[in-house]
Parts: sequence; C-alpha cells; structure tokens
Amino acid sequence: MLIGKYFAGQLCNKLFKSSLLDGLFLDESICFYEDLLITVEAFLRCKKICYSTKKLYNYFIRETSAVRSSFSEKHYTSHLACIKIADMLSESELDIPKEYTDTHILLCNLTLMHRLSGSAEHQKKYCPTVKSNITKHLNKKSFSRLSKGNKLKILIISVSYRLYFAFLKIYSRQSKNKKHLSRQKDVK
Repeated sequence: MLIGKYFAGQLCNKLFKSSLLDGLFLDESICFYEDLLITVEAFLRCKKICYSTKKLYNYFIRETSAVRSSFSEKHYTSHLACIKIADMLSESELDIPKEYTDTHILLCNLTLMHRLSGSAEHQKKYCPTVKSNITKHLNKKSFSRLSKGNKLKILIISVSYRLYFAFLKIYSRQSKNKKHLSRQKDVK
C-alpha cells in the first residue's frame, strides 16, 4: 500500500482473506479514492501482510476514464476519503508517521486543484477549502516527500490558487509550443 513516498490503494492488485472484509463496504457517497479508503480499513484489521514484487497485473488507463475527466462534484469526494483515511490512521495503533498522511492529503488536494483549473464555475466553491487543506497539511516533512514539480505547485497554491491557474496556463502554452517545434523539426 505504501509505494515509496505515497499510498496506493487500488483493489485490483490485492488479495484479502475474506474475513478481513466482513462488514466492509465501498462508501457509495465517495466516488474517487473509495478503493483506497476500503484498502486502509482492511489493512488496519490485518495481523500480517505479505507482498510480492512480481508484476501480475497490467493497469491500463483509458483517455476517457473518469480519472482523466474534467472536474465534477464527484471529484471532491476524494478529499472526503483522504480526511477519513487520515483520521483512521491517526486513531489506529500503528506507528505511521504523520508526514505520510500529510503528503497523501497534499497530493489529493493538488489533484483536485489541477482539476479545478478547467472549471471556473466550481473554483469559487472549492478552491478556498482545497487551499486551506494544503496549508493545514503542509510542513517540512510532508513537503520534503514531494517531487520538485509538486513542491513548486504546492508553494504557488499556498500563495494564491489564482496564481497557480495562471502558472498552469503559461506552462500549458509552453508545452504546446515545444511539441509544435518538435513536430516541425521532425518534418524537416
């Protein structure tokens, strides 16, 4: 479940003893990260965990999948799942460093903020809360666990989410220009 610095909760690559799942159900009010939420619940019931480094599953992401779609109210439920997970882990007997959950919540909120960049109608409603969550969970340890690119994005959002959206527009234009120049070189 912990991959390097981050949580990975997909159910498709896990096998559970059926008794571990007794009474556990996917939360129907959560549309994103619902698999991570139930994975954490099941793992907290485990006495021992075994894993294999063998690659037994090929994960395919379709361009039209819900994960890649633009922001909808359903995406906000990932934030609710992250909060529930952080609460479960902090209340558990496990000695999980707080920076793991803080980093996970930062990444969840960064993903939400990125999705909100394409939805002006939802920005007023959700951006202040997302920014507040980022500020709340941003500390030296959680910050140190982020990639350089995510550190920059988190810092920009901490200053202003409007600045972050402007940054995304500029970055997007530069990326498109680089691709265009690269294609022109290939044609020549």
